[in-house]
Amino acid sequence: MMNDVELKSVELSNGETLAYRLRSGGDEPLLLVHGNMSSSLFFDVLFDTLDKRFQVIAVDLRGFGLSSYHRPIRHIEDFAEDLLLFVNTVGWSQFSILGWSTGGGAALQLGSMIPDRVRAIILLASMSTRGYPFYAAEAEGKSSELRRLTTWDEIAAQEKSRMMESAIERGDKGLLRAIYDAVVFSTAKPSEKRYEAYLDEMLLQRNLIDVYHALNIFNMTNEPHECSPGTGALKRVSCPILCVQGTDDLVIARQMTEELIQDLGERLTLAEGKGFGHAPQIDDAQWLSDQIAQFVLE
Repeated sequence: MMNDVELKSVELSNGETLAYRLRSGGDEPLLLVHGNMSSSLFFDVLFDTLDKRFQVIAVDLRGFGLSSYHRPIRHIEDFAEDLLLFVNTVGWSQFSILGWSTGGGAALQLGSMIPDRVRAIILLASMSTRGYPFYAAEAEGKSSELRRLTTWDEIAAQEKSRMMESAIERGDKGLLRAIYDAVVFSTAKPSEKRYEAYLDEMLLQRNLIDVYHALNIFNMTNEPHECSPGTGALKRVSCPILCVQGTDDLVIARQMTEELIQDLGERLTLAEGKGFGHAPQIDDAQWLSDQIAQFVLE
């Protein structure tokens, strides 16, 4: 497993250090960007199954895994700016990028910053172009009364936020596993050895509330929502986009996928994994790898 993968790191010009995993050998650069409560290690199965024509890098975002967290992130754009410095540092001029969940927002943002260099984007169980809304706990289950929070302080004060942050701080693998069993690995589970390694990686996160807030206020469209007037950056994304979405995803609501379809229009191709949850790479890594190869290479 991952015998040909190197764990490396690079210091960026902004003072942050990003750790990354590299599978060399191919001549088609593919950057993998993980989601919240995870790290580059969560792509280990893809390192084993992705087409050998790819040179694959999976990076730990700022504040995750083995990467540094000197300056707190405030926006998903902060991750994208790090990624731009990263690809410049490793010398990639043109490349494709896969973003899982939160990483999908970072991938789209990077695509808007350097549209001439991003050949293709794969959105894997991705957040919406209009963010991932964080609602007040008292309104949960009452669709007519949902109130989207607007500030970092409001999000930090929520019981869910305090519970998750506390679990990471005290190293409560049991709670983290229960949560992942319920909503992320809800349709298939990784091997026990992989699962334990994933749990160890979750405990390295240092930016949970910052990420919640960044997800909530994200908006690349021209249409305002409760937290953002919209940046309009989406219009600068010009490459073809593959959206891979599990039909049984419990993290990404179907509405978010519909927003991606509506906002990206003809740029987007939808590939649905029947019976897949929020981690298609665990549900069927070979199927996912085949989808990526067909979209980017053929």
